[in-house]
This record gives sequence, structure tokens and C-alpha cells, in this order.
Amino acid sequence: MSDAAPITYQHRAKPYAQEAQFVLERDHVAITQGSRSGNFPYADIVLVRLLYKPRNTTNEGYQAKIYRRDRKTAALTNLSWKSLVDLERQDDDYARFVPAMIGRIVAANPAVVLEAGMPRWLHSVTTAAGVVAVLALVVVTVQALRNGSAPVALLTGALTLYLGWWARRYLGSNRPRRFSAGSIPGDVMPKAAAAARR
Repeated sequence: MSDAAPITYQHRAKPYAQEAQFVLERDHVAITQGSRSGNFPYADIVLVRLLYKPRNTTNEGYQAKIYRRDRKTAALTNLSWKSLVDLERQDDDYARFVPAMIGRIVAANPAVVLEAGMPRWLHSVTTAAGVVAVLALVVVTVQALRNGSAPVALLTGALTLYLGWWARRYLGSNRPRRFSAGSIPGDVMPKAAAAARR
């Protein structure tokens, strides 16, 4: 661990926000954003959570969140905002940084919990809400067909298909499970970068 070289990742999590820089130092993650800075010692990190987290402009959003023993958290994503509408994907850099960070955390704290997806309770609630939304659209589509309103039926039918596809991917990728540092699930990491690592 003492010979580990610093590894850097930076991104802008919100439009016009200051860029955040994450540096893997010898014994901690150093985080700087503008005039604010903080350290997350590897030995004090008790949970790492990886999420599939799409944004309104892309379906390829991913987030890594670290939890310190004192409940403080820090998060980074593969997306970086360049302006109000310009969003850049940093898949390769993110896919290099996150496994390196997890490796150093596990080396310092073998008891750290590595989780992919949402907390179980949140996944259950979100799944229930998704099922209700899809069923409601199905009912509206069927009712529109019975009333002879083809344009409404086409619109709600298309929305049903899209929402069903989106919910299946979102909920499937974010199903709660544990993983090891050497086998990070591919559905919570950028796909192109994950494929390049295999």
C-alpha cells in the first residue's frame, strides 16, 4: 500500500457546479471541490455502493458512492456536465478509477461492504411504483381502444412499452446484491469500458 501511486478522477456532477477531483492517495481518498476539501481514509470506509443511475439526457449513467464510518458520504459518476445541456461521458476513466478505489479500500478494510444496486427497501418501493405505473398505462391503453381512440391508444401503448423497457433495465441493474473487489457486476459499470476490461 505504501508504494501505491496516486490515481485521479474528476467530474462535474451538476451543470455549472465546480468540478470535483478525487485522488487515490496512499491511505485515503482526497476529495477537492473548489475551496472545499476532505479526506476519506480507506480504513474508515465501511460501504461502497455502485448504482446504475441514468440522467434525463442519457441512459448510460453510473454512480459510485462511498460511506465513511461517521456516516459522511461522497459520490462520483461517469458523467460530467460541461454546461446546462452539454454532458460528457467519461466511461473509460471512471471504469479505471472505481475498481482501483475499491481495491485500495478492501486492502485497508477487508470488512468493508461492497453493494451493487439500491438498498433493498428502496428497490422494493421503486419496483411497486413501477408496476403500478405500467399497469395504469395498460388500463388507459385498453380503455382508449374500447372507445375507438386510436391516437391515444398508440401514444399510451408506446409509453407503456418504453416505461416497461426502462423500468426493467433500471430495476434489474439496481437489484440489491453484494460483490467482491474482483467481480464488479457489469450492469453497474459503463458497458463499453466493462467489455474492454474482459
